[in-house]
This record gives sequence, structure tokens and C-alpha cells, in this order.
Amino acid sequence: MKADRKRLKGEKTDLVSQMQQLYATLESREEQLRDFIRNYEQHRKESEDAVKALAKEKDLLEREKWELRRQAKEATDHATALRSQLDLKDNRMKELEAELAMVRPPSPPCLRPPGAAAASSGSDVLGDRGMTLVHPTVLEWSGVQSGRAGPQSGRDRGQGL
Repeated sequence: MKADRKRLKGEKTDLVSQMQQLYATLESREEQLRDFIRNYEQHRKESEDAVKALAKEKDLLEREKWELRRQAKEATDHATALRSQLDLKDNRMKELEAELAMVRPPSPPCLRPPGAAAASSGSDVLGDRGMTLVHPTVLEWSGVQSGRAGPQSGRDRGQGL
């Protein structure tokens, strides 16, 4: 019986030693698991933050893209409207030129007093009243103009019709 007690006491000591080793291993594994979970949570949070930042950047870029598309469409619409206005003005100018050609009498021959040479300005002198033919539809009397067109009209000063 004494031998049995001694044997049981030895087994008990071995079991206690094994339990202590198991507890130490368990605590070590538990600490490793906690570290793993902590690292996993940290990486997950960093990943979520990165995903959120990328989503915000994507939204911002998407808004910028649509704003640029809107601006491009507005610019295209504006250019189209300006082109239409230009075409309308060109057509109106052609109509007015055609109307002017229909209304304008044929150019009379240049009249000069007998034996007179052409004036130094390149204009023709009409009669003995001092009238000068400046343009087929414009006569100039003593520096005063009358008529629809001529050197001092809005058209020659760079202004449109």
C-alpha cells in the first residue's frame, strides 16, 4: 500500500506538472490569439478606412467628371448657339447685300468737265457746282456728304451693317 501511495503521489506530481505545462501553453496560445485578433482588428480598421477614403475620392472624382461633362455640354451648346447666331447674321448680311444690289442703280459713267483731268483724290468732278463723285451712290458737296455709303460711313470705320 505504501508503494501504491508513493506511485499515486508520483503520478499526481506528474499530472500537476503536466497541468502546469498545459496552462502555460494555453496562456501562451491565448496571448498569441489575442495578438492575432488585435492585429486583425487593426488591419480591418485600416482597410475599412482605406476603403472609405477611396470611396470618398471616387465620389469626388465622379462629381468632378459629371461637372466637367456638364461644362463641356454647356460650352458645346454655347458654341452651337454662337455658330447659329453667326450663320443668321451672315444670312442677314447676304440678304441686305442682295437688297442693296437690287436697290442700287447701275453705276453711272464718270463725268468730268470737258478737258479736266481726274481729281487728285481719285474721285470724279460732276459739273461746275463743285460736286465730286465719291461712290456711285454718294455725292460730296464742299466737304459735306450725303447718301448711304462712303468713306465716313459706319461700314468703313470697321462697324458692321
